[in-house]
Amino acid sequence: MLSEKKQPEAKSFSKKAKYLFFLINLVKISGKEDYVITSTNKLKDLLGLSQQSVSLILKELEKERLIEREIGKREEKIKITKEGFGFLVENIGFLRTQELLNKIKTRVIKIKGKIFTGKGEGAYYLSQKQYVRQIEDKLNFFPYPGTLNLKLSSYEDISKVEILYNKEGVKLNGFTSFERTFGDVFCYPAKIEKHEDVKCAIVRSERTSYNVSVVELISDVFLRKALDVKDGDEITIMFEI
Repeated sequence: MLSEKKQPEAKSFSKKAKYLFFLINLVKISGKEDYVITSTNKLKDLLGLSQQSVSLILKELEKERLIEREIGKREEKIKITKEGFGFLVENIGFLRTQELLNKIKTRVIKIKGKIFTGKGEGAYYLSQKQYVRQIEDKLNFFPYPGTLNLKLSSYEDISKVEILYNKEGVKLNGFTSFERTFGDVFCYPAKIEKHEDVKCAIVRSERTSYNVSVVELISDVFLRKALDVKDGDEITIMFEI
């Protein structure tokens, strides 16, 4: 909940602090939704600013492309853009942004990625019985021997994945087999838009050769066939933070 104490007027903020104050509170107000549906009159009461200050700051944020607005007769939709999200993460850090989002009980996040053929690492790791058993026990499905690889192109989506990876996730413990050591793997339950009945999870290995712009999915089915997709196709993944 936002503080009921009177906030200082916008003119007393530095430009950066003013933008951060507004963006942070927009995240708090939005809750589970991507958009904030509100009005300058409501925002002035929530933020403790004058209606004129709220209007001016919204115009500045829009001009700087930190938010997008859809203005109606009585209310408007306000969305933090990828630039706005990047500004937030850059100035308060991934961990602070994570703490902010954790104060919201459940926030459904969406990311988009294009399918590409990987290096076969997923199939190799999922052929290890020690991982398979843990997936069955902890995620309640028997994994298909391979991963679906997605390449993210949006900085906003990459930032969202960074925040997800700062969460604990479901840990698959590493092990040693035939004098080779396999590291810990972290799993994050997810859903695929328009295919919510398909069981899947985002996986992150401590020893992956991919950077954070690549997301790997495991499932109990061959995802390419189940989704009827090929390299270059774009899909939307949903997860909670």
